[in-house]
Amino acid sequence: MSQQKVDKYKEYKKNRKQIIAKEKRKKALARVTAWVILVLAVCTIAGLIIVSAYNSYQAKQAAKPNYEATSFELVDFAGITETQAAEQTSEESAEEPSSETAPQETTPEVNSSQAAN
Repeated sequence: MSQQKVDKYKEYKKNRKQIIAKEKRKKALARVTAWVILVLAVCTIAGLIIVSAYNSYQAKQAAKPNYEATSFELVDFAGITETQAAEQTSEESAEEPSSETAPQETTPEVNSSQAAN
C-alpha cells in the first residue's frame, strides 16, 4: 500500500467512533425527516378528504326541507303588537276628525246642486 492509503486508514481507525457516530446521526436524521414528510402528506390527504366530506354533508343538509317549528321570542312579538296597537289607535284618532268634516262639506254641495236644478 502507498503511504497515503496507510495514513488514511490510521486516521480512520483513530477517529472510528466519531465517524460512526456521525453516520448514525445522519441516518437517524434522514429517517426522522422521511417519517415527518410521510406523516404530513398522509395528514394533508386525510384532511382534504374530511373537509370535502364535511362540505358535501353541509350541502345535503342545506338542501333538505326544514320541518321544525319556528319559535318566536315573546319579547319581540309583544313589542310588535304594542307598536301596531299604538299605530292603530293613533290612526283611528286621526281619522275621526277628518271623517266628521267630510260629510259636512258634501252636504252643502248636494244642497247647492239641488237648488240649481
